[in-house]
Amino acid sequence: MLLLLGFWSVWLSLIAAPLICLFLMKTRQVQGVPLARVVVLAGSLIVLVPLCWVSGLQWSSTTLNFVSCLSALYAWWILAAAALRIPHIALRIIVGVFCYAPVIPSLLVATIGILGLMFVLGDYLSPAIHDRRLDDQLTCRVTSWGAAFSDSGYTVHLYRSPIWFPIARLEVAETIVNETDPGPGPTSANCEGVAANWRRT
Repeated sequence: MLLLLGFWSVWLSLIAAPLICLFLMKTRQVQGVPLARVVVLAGSLIVLVPLCWVSGLQWSSTTLNFVSCLSALYAWWILAAAALRIPHIALRIIVGVFCYAPVIPSLLVATIGILGLMFVLGDYLSPAIHDRRLDDQLTCRVTSWGAAFSDSGYTVHLYRSPIWFPIARLEVAETIVNETDPGPGPTSANCEGVAANWRRT
């Protein structure tokens, strides 16, 4: 059910969101909020979400992480629509081209790339094999991957998540196991082993 809901949410976001945001930006007020404030909030969200993703900081809930990424996508479309209201024509064209550059890739993903989209969401939104707390500071989550017609395996994620603030976590280590073709990589991994290796570093 979560996968189906996630798929339709992403698909509609890629197809319909640009048009929805254009409609919202027709007025200088968006649901009673000044346009300038909406642009600032959208820009802040676009910067914050990728920054957290790169640093490994995330919500403890996969659903909340998914919603955060989706919100950043909507924020981008809002900025793209707002760019059309820039009074200076040359600047409007430059900013507009930059902001609307992702439209074509988005349409491609939502149409001819729809199968790949389903595979990616299937890996990301599938329930974890294991998800448990190791101690007062560390949690471990083991996720499977390989929804596409290729290699498959699992990943052991180790997070620092204080017991007094369980809604957020910071990924401090991960071990990827390719069960189809391990190659030089590990052939197996578990939470205790990954945690022990991380503590030794």
